Amino acid sequence: MNIEAFVRGFCFGLLLASLRAQTADGDQPAVKVTEIKVNVPAENAYIIKYYVDEPSPDSGYETGKLHIIYSDKTEVTEKLLPKEKSTEKNIVSNQEGITDVKVAPDKRTIGWAETFDNCGTSCSIPLVLAIYRSGR
Repeated sequence: MNIEAFVRGFCFGLLLASLRAQTADGDQPAVKVTEIKVNVPAENAYIIKYYVDEPSPDSGYETGKLHIIYSDKTEVTEKLLPKEKSTEKNIVSNQEGITDVKVAPDKRTIGWAETFDNCGTSCSIPLVLAIYRSGR
C-alpha cells in the first residue's frame, strides 16, 4: 500500500468518525440513521455500480432515488425524504435530491450529499453528508 492510499483511507476514516458528532443548531436537518433490514449485502460483497434515478414528473424533487448494486446482486435503495408543508410556526427544509455520490477505495463504503431547499437562494444546497457501508 503506498502512502497516498494510506492517507486517503485514514482521512476517510476520520470523516466517518466525525459524523458521529451531532450539530447543536436547530436549523440543520436532523441526523438520521437508516437501519436496513432487507436486501443486506453479503459480508464480502462490494459495490459494482450505483446510479441516481431521474425525478418522477411533477414530484417537485431534483433527483430520484439512489440505487447501490453489490457484487452479490443485492440492490440497496435510498429514498428521498417525504416533503412537508411549512407553516407560520414551523418552517421546514425539504430534501430536494441526492448529489456527489462517491465510492470509497474499499468498494464497500459509499457517500453522497443530500440537497435541501433554501429560502435564501433559488436553488437547493447540500446540507447533509450521508455515508453507507455494506449493511450499516
